[in-house]
Amino acid sequence: MFYNIYYFADSPINYFFLALIMSKLFPVKSNWRKSVYLIISTLMFTVVYYSPLVFHIMHLPLDYNYTFLVALCCSAIWTEICLEGIFISKFSYLIFYYSFLRCSKCVFAPFYTFYGKMDEGQYVSIDFLFVVITYILLFSITRIFKNYPIVGAKISIDTKNQWILLCPVCVFLILAVLTPDIHLSQQVVVSISSFYLLVILFASYFMISRLINDYEKSIQLNNALMETKSQVARYRYSILMEEQIRKDRHEIKNLYFYMLALIKEKKYEKMEEYLQEHLDELEPPADTINTGNTMIDYMLNSKIAEAGKYKIKTCTDVLIPANINVDENTLCTIFLNLFNNAIEASKNEIEPDIHITMKCIQNYLHFQIANKTNPKLLEHNPSLETTKKDKANHGLGMKIVSEAVEKSNGIIQRKMNGSYFTVTVMLPLQQE
Repeated sequence: MFYNIYYFADSPINYFFLALIMSKLFPVKSNWRKSVYLIISTLMFTVVYYSPLVFHIMHLPLDYNYTFLVALCCSAIWTEICLEGIFISKFSYLIFYYSFLRCSKCVFAPFYTFYGKMDEGQYVSIDFLFVVITYILLFSITRIFKNYPIVGAKISIDTKNQWILLCPVCVFLILAVLTPDIHLSQQVVVSISSFYLLVILFASYFMISRLINDYEKSIQLNNALMETKSQVARYRYSILMEEQIRKDRHEIKNLYFYMLALIKEKKYEKMEEYLQEHLDELEPPADTINTGNTMIDYMLNSKIAEAGKYKIKTCTDVLIPANINVDENTLCTIFLNLFNNAIEASKNEIEPDIHITMKCIQNYLHFQIANKTNPKLLEHNPSLETTKKDKANHGLGMKIVSEAVEKSNGIIQRKMNGSYFTVTVMLPLQQE
């Protein structure tokens, strides 16, 4: 009894499942409610679908091609009436869903040839097992649609790419030709199927070509982003340095006025004390990096000061000439990203520290940044992907570093040394 009810309601259930998927992918229009859309569209499909039985035009079981044609038309009409979004966007999901459903039905088709040839209870049990598998697959494709959308509610497939939708359509048509209800000779079936396969091959080639082109464009965009980031970083540090110079000039101006006043009042001893006091203040702190290269000095000292705000100890071993001949944009990009990553990773460590080494070895600038972290970091996360929820806006640092090193024909090595994650970079020195 229950099996007969399911057998009769199988198609409306599949339709309702699709309507539910579409309501999750696309928002319901303001003048409709989700429940109303689901109920009315399913009822209308049921009425249209079973009307040939009422008028004795067709008999059970209904033809598969008729089933999917009615379902596709009803779905397209009701999603356009009740759901937001562009028609081609919604139709894309409908095509993929019904092609997927049709394929899953065909996978189990050989089993149904045993109807009437095996025990009824055993047949029903196996059929229900296939039904469960089908709905598990449908749930999986729902997750795929949700997590990996091909188009959004307001963004459609590009006009040049819309013909890619011919792939699931061709799959659908091939299966339609192979349906036993269609009485065609084997040669005709092979000919029609081959034609559709040719379309799929052309579409596959086009998709592969577009993927490769898009990947190349993404690399170019990443390189442009990397260069922009380095330029912004240098510009920001230049502004900070100019601001500091402006403040120093203002202080010096006030100092001169005060000294002039002391001279006029002939308070020479007080002026001597004042000068001695300020000369002591001009002495740089013992831990200040001073290589003679303004940009590198400022970059190192500012990041070390930033680490100090988080109570992160820094140990430095820097020995480079003042006029080091290396591309400053590349160096700035690599160093700032590595140091930022080290600071971020050190925030969660007990007694954190960062070790910085920078030297010239033969014709290379060799620098290394090491920070304390989980010794099994590379085992658990070999690709060093970000663990933050907002992956779109985080985790780019190491990728930018790798691309910058590769672009400058340098060498980069990442490894664990005990409890320290170490990144070593070697950049070729430019020939004068």
